[in-house]
Order: sequence, then structure tokens, then C-alpha cells
Amino acid sequence: MFLMSNNEELVKVSLIIFDVPFMINLPDGDYNINIDNTYTTVKLEKHTSPHNMAGLPRGVQFPSDSFIIGDRWGKFNYTRVHIIFHHHVFIKPSVLFPDFLLTKSVEIINRIFSVCRGIKGEHYIKINVGDIFSYNVFYFDSNGNQRKDSVSVPIANSMVAMAAASEPTNEQLRRIREILSTNAQLPLFQELIFDAWDYHFYGNYRIAVIEVGTAFEVFIDDFIWKQYIQRGKSEADIENILETGLKNLLCDHIKILTGHDFCSTQEYNNWEKNAYDIRNDTVHKGKIVSDVESSNAILTVTNTIKFLMSLR
Repeated sequence: MFLMSNNEELVKVSLIIFDVPFMINLPDGDYNINIDNTYTTVKLEKHTSPHNMAGLPRGVQFPSDSFIIGDRWGKFNYTRVHIIFHHHVFIKPSVLFPDFLLTKSVEIINRIFSVCRGIKGEHYIKINVGDIFSYNVFYFDSNGNQRKDSVSVPIANSMVAMAAASEPTNEQLRRIREILSTNAQLPLFQELIFDAWDYHFYGNYRIAVIEVGTAFEVFIDDFIWKQYIQRGKSEADIENILETGLKNLLCDHIKILTGHDFCSTQEYNNWEKNAYDIRNDTVHKGKIVSDVESSNAILTVTNTIKFLMSLR
């Protein structure tokens, strides 16, 4: 990520500036924050969004200290954040160092929310990297002089995922029209995967991991049920099979139904590591799930389901 050195011409302080698209309801000013032995000074500045709120009657004004509950897109307020990183040693930032600063900054903001939630007893929705549309990074030497290798990442470099993200292909559009016109329902496992992505987007990583684990189990039950029905097995017998446990279904019955030893594949290993173990630790040990672990779990389950469907 970066090189360490005692050369005083290198970076001693890094500064990242970005906007959070809602109001952090704390007094403006500086906050000293230590997270995982990373020492920072965080400056918060609340601002009123420059554009008018949609649907606001002409002439209506709000007091300067007011805010809108649930304003996640900065329609009324936003918060400008300056985070100064005080490095223990002199460093030489690599091209990936701004990404590290941004990720660590999100952790710091979420740390603020966690403390506020504990102290105030109010709900704060945590943010993720996708909430930061653009940011600027500045580097300073030991004398406080700004270096020339500062970085500006504009909004054009970010992808904002909304309800209608990319345009569908012709085949996707045909299927969309068909489902909409016939009132057909998506498979339950697919709905659950979409729900998991929703939880992930809003920073509910633990719930996302649990939800996608449920999606996988629903898929496996449905997969095995349909395959055995096609082979003429009775519903009572299939119900008994489904009670034998998930790994038994994966290692024994998938092999019976497809002729493939799924549990000897890399796909199985990926699923066990990135989804199954994470979910178990979350449910039974209270594991704190990270942004990366959450997205990896959802992507892994999605890819594992695609692989299993290809075996039929």
C-alpha cells in the first residue's frame, strides 16, 4: 500500500476531504479519533444543500439548525468532512493509497455513528464507500508544506447504482416484460439475494450475510425437490431427505442427481469459506461483518448457484 521511510521529504500527514450526503448531527468542529491505532483529526461542517428541495412550497424556509430525518441523498443538508491522518512514520504513498484513505475514512465515520448510537440511543445508518461520490486527497511533509502529488477523484469516476442501473439487453427486456405482464413471480431465492444486496447497500452487513445464506438454502431445497420429483420419488421421501442437513445435501444428493462431486470443486470451497463459515460465525458467534465480507458472500452465493444450475 505504501512504503515507510525516515526521509523527511516524504509524507507525514495526509488529508482527505469529501461530502457525506446527509447531516451528521454533531456540532461543527474537530474530533480526535483513534481507530485501530490510526490517529486522525476529523473536522465536521454541516451545510444546507444549494438546490431547493423538490415539492417545497415557494417562500417556505427552515431554521438553520433544522434537518430532515431520513435525508440520505442530501436534498436538504450534507456534511463536509476533513480527515487528517497523522502518520507514525514518513511514508511514500502508492497509487492505491487514496483508496486506503477512503476506506479508512468510511470506517472512521461509521465509528462516529456507532458511538453516537450507543450514547444517544438513536439509530444511525452506517455508510459505505458507495456513499462518497468524490473526494480530494492532499499530502504534506513534516514542515506542513503541501506536496504536488495530491489526488482529486471526481464524481465521474464513481458509479452510482440507483433503482434502474444499466439498460437491459433485448433478452432481459423480453423477460422483464413477460414477468410484468403475466404477474409471474421471481424465484424466492432470487428475491432473497436482491434483499441481501439491499441490506448491503445500507450497511447492514450482518443481515446481508444471513439473508444470502437463507437464499442459498432455499435454492438447494428447491433444486433437490424438483430433481427428485422428476425421478418419481414421493414427496414424503423428499421431505425426509431435506431434513438430513445442508452439507449432506450438497455432498451426497447433488452427486446423486447430477453425477458431479460438488464437494470436491473449487466452487464448493469458495462457498464454504466466503459464505457458509461467515454466516455461521455471524449467527453463532456474533461476528462483525465487513463491507468486503458481505459483498463477497453475496457474489459467492450467486456464482455458486449459477454453477449448480449448469450441472443439470
